[in-house]
Amino acid sequence: MENIRTLVPGIPSYGLFFEAVVDDYTDVNNFACSALTGFGNDYFANHFWVWVKRDAGGAGAAPQGQRRLITDYNSITGFFTHDAFTAALAVGDTVCIVHETLAMGDLMEGTYDLAVGELVQVPFFVEMDTIVNDVITLFSFDALGVTIREVYISMYLPLEAAATFTPTWEKTRAGDLITFVTELVPALAAIATPAANAVYSYKLGEIAQGLEGRFRIAQDNAGAPVTIDAFAVVLMEV
Repeated sequence: MENIRTLVPGIPSYGLFFEAVVDDYTDVNNFACSALTGFGNDYFANHFWVWVKRDAGGAGAAPQGQRRLITDYNSITGFFTHDAFTAALAVGDTVCIVHETLAMGDLMEGTYDLAVGELVQVPFFVEMDTIVNDVITLFSFDALGVTIREVYISMYLPLEAAATFTPTWEKTRAGDLITFVTELVPALAAIATPAANAVYSYKLGEIAQGLEGRFRIAQDNAGAPVTIDAFAVVLMEV
């Protein structure tokens, strides 16, 4: 696999994943993070979830491990409103703010038994900050010894007035880096001038054993480097 690093909390993010420490206004429905100001009112509302990563007291007390949908956000104060936790947050608690496309179901964890085998979800995160009028591979997955039943990719693109992004999904025999063939289903449309705070998501289907799939993004008409924030979940049958 190339250009891939496993998602770990604390990696800076530009649109899908944020981590911060609660520093004010704590109760079961509200908290404030001064580190998360300035994104614009309601930026996080109804599209992001708050996960409580760590109890500041170190005892794992509630609401550590709980997640709730964010329903309101004040850009000036960093004040968040969310569905109620079972206990109030405390100053010093660590929270993760995660986009809905990453938070669906138990996307980052879980193993499922099937009659034909066992399906395991594996998450990946990539951040590329140097693309400018170029083509890069965001994700590459080898199906060696396993069948990849589904590839799910979500990426955040910043607003660029004159930039065009073209995603492609290609496959080849594993280990053959020469004869990648573009997959026509699903068809991936070019993105001309991404909307503000735009997140684009794709379900790319199966990679049979012995094949390799890669997700690439081409970009042109840009006057400066662009940062792409992307997340993938691979559903493997082992």
